[in-house]
Amino acid sequence: MLLEASNKLGDECAFNISQWRDFKRKDTVAPLARARINAAHSYVLREERREAEERARRERQELGIDVSTRVDDAVFKGRIRVYKMELNDFPAMELDGRCATDANREALLEAFFKDPEKYIRDAGVLGEIQASDLRVKVEGAVRDETDMEEDVRRLYDNGVCNLLKWLVASAEVKANVHDVGKGFLDSDAEEARDPTTSSAPRYL
Repeated sequence: MLLEASNKLGDECAFNISQWRDFKRKDTVAPLARARINAAHSYVLREERREAEERARRERQELGIDVSTRVDDAVFKGRIRVYKMELNDFPAMELDGRCATDANREALLEAFFKDPEKYIRDAGVLGEIQASDLRVKVEGAVRDETDMEEDVRRLYDNGVCNLLKWLVASAEVKANVHDVGKGFLDSDAEEARDPTTSSAPRYL
């Protein structure tokens, strides 16, 4: 069965797991083989995400923090932004590929949480997502990231582009920043002023 699936994928030029995401005829692959390929693809995506996050964190640590550090770097701390994840990557990573469809190819995960029924028509899978701890965690991350993106945009609009500008920003400007972003900015600004107080970076 797996050999037959492998031959079918080879015929369609899907030569490796990373190409499975864009393979347009998944429904022609035997269910057992498809489930195993989906599981392997999920693992690959999770590992790629983990490696990208680790790489971003290492790069940030190597650069260090000073008053020229940009506010978006201070707020996001090199994290891979969940809300910019393509919707199909979410079921691919967390649901072994269930409900990843061509129709959702261009949609972002942020849009799904605003109108989940529009993107996942399978009531059983949708119910499983909505009842899971994963949904709560991801939805919270999307909400925090949306707030932080808004904070960064407002700061740039007010001429606050780095930690030095943040240190001298008015109370009114700082008051418009959500607590999570403000905490990161204050922490990094303090470290930039006094590097001897440096501590390990904090991540959400």
